[in-house]
Amino acid sequence: MLMRDFDNIRLPKSSTNEEQETLSRKKFESLFDEKRFILKGEVIDNGIDYRCEIKYDSRKLGFGFNFQLKSKGAADKNTDESYSKSIETSNIEYLINNGQPAFYGFYLADNDNFYYEHLNDFLISIQEKNPDWEDQLSHTLRFHKQLDSRAVDEIYNIALEHGKMMRGLNGRLAMLPSLAQPSDKIIIGLNQRVIDDSEIRNIVERVGFELINEGRWKDIIHVHQEASGNIGTTAKYNLVLGMANYYSGNLLSALSFFKHARLNSNQLPDYLIKYLTFFDTTVKYTLGMMRQEGYEQVIQTLEGDDELGLYVKLEKVREAYTQSVILFEQFVRELKRIISHPNAFGSVSQMAKCELLLHEGYEMNIDYVQGVAAINSHERHNDLSLEDRLVVANQMADARILWDKQIQELIQETTNSKNYFTYHSTLLNQVRVRYQFDVYSALVRVDKQIPNHPSQPLPDSQQRYEAMLAVLEKVLSYFTQIRHTENMIMVLSTKYELEHYLDRMEEASNTMAELEQLIAQSDSEGLRLQVSMLKDAGTTHEKFKDFIDSIFGKAQAEEEEFQAMVHEMKCMDAEERAIAKSFDNIYGIMLFPIGFFQFPASEVDDVFTILNIQDAALRSTFCEMFSRGIMPVANIYHNPISEEGYADGHASEQGLKSTKHFYNIRKAFYIRKYYRIESANEQ
Repeated sequence: MLMRDFDNIRLPKSSTNEEQETLSRKKFESLFDEKRFILKGEVIDNGIDYRCEIKYDSRKLGFGFNFQLKSKGAADKNTDESYSKSIETSNIEYLINNGQPAFYGFYLADNDNFYYEHLNDFLISIQEKNPDWEDQLSHTLRFHKQLDSRAVDEIYNIALEHGKMMRGLNGRLAMLPSLAQPSDKIIIGLNQRVIDDSEIRNIVERVGFELINEGRWKDIIHVHQEASGNIGTTAKYNLVLGMANYYSGNLLSALSFFKHARLNSNQLPDYLIKYLTFFDTTVKYTLGMMRQEGYEQVIQTLEGDDELGLYVKLEKVREAYTQSVILFEQFVRELKRIISHPNAFGSVSQMAKCELLLHEGYEMNIDYVQGVAAINSHERHNDLSLEDRLVVANQMADARILWDKQIQELIQETTNSKNYFTYHSTLLNQVRVRYQFDVYSALVRVDKQIPNHPSQPLPDSQQRYEAMLAVLEKVLSYFTQIRHTENMIMVLSTKYELEHYLDRMEEASNTMAELEQLIAQSDSEGLRLQVSMLKDAGTTHEKFKDFIDSIFGKAQAEEEEFQAMVHEMKCMDAEERAIAKSFDNIYGIMLFPIGFFQFPASEVDDVFTILNIQDAALRSTFCEMFSRGIMPVANIYHNPISEEGYADGHASEQGLKSTKHFYNIRKAFYIRKYYRIESANEQ
């Protein structure tokens, strides 16, 4: 038979579908690089066109994914710019059964583009439309996503994460018979992380206390929340979770964990039983489930020289001072004993230093107010004293320099030891003390101006206040992260006061709303009362201004009283000058600082009574001088008078109190006609 022309013989023809499938496969394979992917085309198409594996750093992992391809020469777009393709339910079920990430690919020949969709997204879509989707024969899949290099990266990561999850699951399934607690379960999170209850329990027990010391109790709670609902727990596990919830402000949850810890407290060493007792008792007392007497009895048994005992002592001292049970000097001594104790390791010692610096800062601010008030009081009736002003200014400057130095040293110390809780508490206290000083120094200043040196306007503090607010935001972020409710409230309260002081009322209102929202979630009635008082009773600067206004009002009244007494004493002097005085059988006395007086010798005991000279030996000294014609000196700044002479001069001057005492003596002398004389020579 002669060879015919190809045009004249019958040969199988290729179809458009075949050509599209070939093009789609070439296009598909070109998108996946050989460095990360192994593409295995299926010879028998049971519903999967490609079974693909992934590699990591040229190593074959055994992790993979499946692709089912569809193609079409041309297609109309849907209104949402997608392309539709019908998918048989049997194919969906087949891909699900394969147990690996699966994708549908759609090649459109007329624009030479590949589109894809993840099977999981498709399943969510059809489930939402019809919970009984498996009863249908087919479903319409809309292709939105273009299969490009970015999509290939995403597919690689999906396969990698799924493979890790399956590896973890398979490993734990193999270990199920050896788990410590029969109730332990394997958990797969939404992020495909596989973990089991025994691993969670080991993490909490192994590093729980370390995380608490670092202030990371939120992390502990998060780890616990990954466990199954009936994780088998131990006393130590429950103690750690109870402490984490206590510091986070979840007091009712903390109480529940402490209750379970107490049920198995025989598992704990003695020192942890003490911690359990302390926190369990503190929570019950805070929630009002225990009377103060009972609480104090339990806490007293824990006070000692170990770390917990020193912490209990610190809390006890702090409470005693804030309730005015002990004075500042004793408070300082007690804190310094804790700081220097050999068992006061990092956190306890640093917490005590932080508390000490806070109250020393407050005391420093009060010293400023008292120093300026003393200058104003002295200069109100005396000449302006630059020397006195300089002494007070130097004292204030030295105290502030020392305090700032100690604050910076504590900040560095807590940073080096990673005690982030006390570090941020120190930053907060620094702002609180500086805010209080600004309030005090703005309202309390020297009254008299230095001649030819007018008062300088206050410097613009805007930049400094912005820095203070930035510090508060930093501190708030930390305490929010670790979920320490009490300190979050303290930071927000300080922020509210500062914003209110700067007249940023809208910002202050927003901060108060945050505070009230936080309080609504808290179990502590004490914190609720604290915020209520801040809102209703006023801020530090409002209350201090009211106090200063009342002081100024009192000062004005005292000034008026002072002037009235001075005027009346001058009138007595003027009246007595016009009276002819007797010089028979009289004694003379110098009443320092108001002048010379004479009185009948027979009434010397009345004079001793008026001057409050009680000592018999001193009375004898005065009488001996009278009998010799010597005029003794009585310093009437003193009451009673304990010696003859000028003594310490004006050093015992006490402002209006001294003036009242002078007036009472002068009035008594006037009534009894013990007349003023101009000098000792008149006697």
